[in-house]
Amino acid sequence: MTLPLGADKWGRDVGQKVLKGTQTSVWVGLVAAFVATFIGTVLGALAGYYGRGVDDLLNGFYGVLTSIPYLLLVFAVAAVFQQKGVGYPHPDSWPDGVDGSFSPGSRRISEASHPRIRSGCWC
Repeated sequence: MTLPLGADKWGRDVGQKVLKGTQTSVWVGLVAAFVATFIGTVLGALAGYYGRGVDDLLNGFYGVLTSIPYLLLVFAVAAVFQQKGVGYPHPDSWPDGVDGSFSPGSRRISEASHPRIRSGCWC
């Protein structure tokens, strides 16, 4: 039997490893995107509905969050999980580090559209 991508030094199929890595990457990306969109939409709706106070607070928080480089944020979350006794950061915990850095875009869109919807006549 020939292996299309070859084998490692222990004889394991490299193609199977590539497929497993792809599966993990797609799972982390989809979960992070859905959770970040949900968080951003909810926070944007709150900021759009309540106005200046909540908006200023969220803008300050997201200003700090977006000033941190993306990979540094992911590594910091992984280090926190490792310090709390979770052990080596498992791929199941990776979306937690990604969610915060993805949500500002959806928050801005939701916040910008909410006042227009709120001021419309629904009679």
